[in-house]
Amino acid sequence: MPKNEGNTTKIIISGGVMLLLMVALISALATQTVKNTSLTSTENELVNIAPARLASGEINTTYSFTLTNAPTGWKTETTDCNIQNVVYGNSTTDYTVTTDYTISTAGVLQLKNTAVMNNSASNSTYIDYSYCGNEYLNSSWGRSILNNTIGFFIIAILVVAVFIAYQILGKETED
Repeated sequence: MPKNEGNTTKIIISGGVMLLLMVALISALATQTVKNTSLTSTENELVNIAPARLASGEINTTYSFTLTNAPTGWKTETTDCNIQNVVYGNSTTDYTVTTDYTISTAGVLQLKNTAVMNNSASNSTYIDYSYCGNEYLNSSWGRSILNNTIGFFIIAILVVAVFIAYQILGKETED
């Protein structure tokens, strides 16, 4: 056995193990990146509007509702964590923002005294929205770098694969 063959075998085995580990870790890296760079969605959060109804059936416009996932703490310090993508309504009607209700970026919902709100057959209304989860990275440059990490990780996998192929092909040409 030539002196160099043992080193080549070690390099190929080490590279293969590294390649397998990198492929196994890419899914975990991608999952964590999504958690850190994407807003979390809430669908069908129940908002019972009965407390805002007056005896006449009209809406008390001073009554407010705070969403379950309204921003608090560090989430109030950045506009990236404002409540977004709001859809509010019940089983028969999607209410119109600024016409039937207002919602602040801090997640406070206030109803307006409109015919649509007054004639609602049900007090059970639902709201869908997006918000910052606790793992959300609040700096845009940090999210950009983290989103690029997967691309660099894939490039590293390709480099290892090319290196292994080079070692194998180099060994075959020597024989």
